[in-house]
Amino acid sequence: MGCYKILLVTIVSFLFLVQNTKGWGDDGHVIVCKIAQARLSDAAAKAVKKLLPESANNDLSSKCSWADHVRFIYPWSSALHFANTPDVCSYKTTNNLTQALYFLSHFLGDIHQPLHCGFLSDKGGNSITVHWFTRKQNLHHIWDASILDTEVQRFHDSDMDEFIDALQQNITKVWSKEVEEWESCISNDIACPSIYASESIEDACEWAYKDAPEGSTLKDDYFLSRFPIVNLRLAQGGVRLAAILNRIFDNDTIVNVDVI
Repeated sequence: MGCYKILLVTIVSFLFLVQNTKGWGDDGHVIVCKIAQARLSDAAAKAVKKLLPESANNDLSSKCSWADHVRFIYPWSSALHFANTPDVCSYKTTNNLTQALYFLSHFLGDIHQPLHCGFLSDKGGNSITVHWFTRKQNLHHIWDASILDTEVQRFHDSDMDEFIDALQQNITKVWSKEVEEWESCISNDIACPSIYASESIEDACEWAYKDAPEGSTLKDDYFLSRFPIVNLRLAQGGVRLAAILNRIFDNDTIVNVDVI
């Protein structure tokens, strides 16, 4: 029960904070969870393995889009994928264990997608119609999937595993001095969603909305300057998910996890 309560506290903290399309595409959520699972402590890895069903083959990433697929089953969960803000560039806070793990893993990815903390007036970019090269899309979808898809296709021969590998190498090399700061939380909190959301709205203003008005055509100048931001947010999401799960399960006082 100790573990049950702690994990639910983390989920509830997101439920109150995170206030309607998919967050990242399925690929984005897979990336966040693959990065996270590779960074789990022994205790957290054991707990996650025990919580996952046999069908998952101990692969958390296979369940990280689950929250998008149960919106009709759990209608109350739809609004929890977003933390849209008023049209200002700052953010202010105003059932079972397995499902809790799925929600946490998914929402951690969502909150790192900049337009999931975008403006209420345009539904996080959903009502802004632009062209991604020659294809008509909304701005939110471009940040959910199109930038990532274009990068993987252009620079990694459409090989997602190769892309994830490159991202993990950047975490250990290029961003190695920043990882500790990403992982940490004020006052040793289990998670600090206010920080994650603040970063996202800043990125939304500086990178997502900028130079992308209604009807515009977004080409290489937009893509080449934005895909590094997508990479960074995916990496931060994965590192932080691992850190949160490690804090939850690396506690000698926590009882064994039993799937309910």
